[in-house]
Amino acid sequence: MPLFSGRVVSIQPRVSLLRWLDDCAFGYIGYQILVDGVIDGERREFWIGIDEATAQGRRLQFGDSLKGKCELATPSEFVEFSEVAILRVLARVARIGCKAPPWHGVPPPLTTYEERGCRRLTLRAYDDKCQSCIWGAVMLAEMILDRRKPLHRKYRDETYCHGPPTCHLYHRGRSRRVTGKKGKI
Repeated sequence: MPLFSGRVVSIQPRVSLLRWLDDCAFGYIGYQILVDGVIDGERREFWIGIDEATAQGRRLQFGDSLKGKCELATPSEFVEFSEVAILRVLARVARIGCKAPPWHGVPPPLTTYEERGCRRLTLRAYDDKCQSCIWGAVMLAEMILDRRKPLHRKYRDETYCHGPPTCHLYHRGRSRRVTGKKGKI
């Protein structure tokens, strides 16, 4: 089990996304935390997946310092590590009450994200401005290309926003489709 420590630079919903042709299904499965720190002796940024009870119980937010143990995630997840066995908050930042984007602070329950729904977000806006925001989300889209071969899948990263439609940092992303068998849609 890799040991990690570092500072939270983002906490967002952890979403599973399954696409087939023009349909998709979202599943809210917890939170993903981007940590700037050390994992197994290597200094870098890395994503860790945690469950809702852990995130809400510890009231994690941008700027908190953590340490713990985790396991490697499966290849079908966006996060690199998951199954956090030990998670300790070493230091907390003062509770943040942001009035302007990007919003930081303790993220809301997953039901709030589900109720709000998500809107496509450009990768550039996500990388430049929305990566630290609690309303942003990057997820690994799992795509079924042929319904007769459902085990044959491809993957790609997609970015979304759950924030208010009036956010001035939001830039709508292009429509996302899955190309089917022989390039047909």
